[in-house]
Amino acid sequence: MAEEVHVHNTNPSNGGGGAGWVVALLVMIVLAVVVWMFFVRGGDTSGMPEQIDVDVNVPSAPAPN
Repeated sequence: MAEEVHVHNTNPSNGGGGAGWVVALLVMIVLAVVVWMFFVRGGDTSGMPEQIDVDVNVPSAPAPN
């Protein structure tokens, strides 16, 4: 006759996962900062001028001898 095989997988008593939730939390924080930098701050240019005019006064070159 065929033998019956029973396999019992037991889960770890501490719930497993370890520090996975810490890594997921850090990824979410970094993602939120990146989204804030590119989409929220990047769209507001009201404080920045579009063009800056610079006037540089350079002395003339000496006359050749």
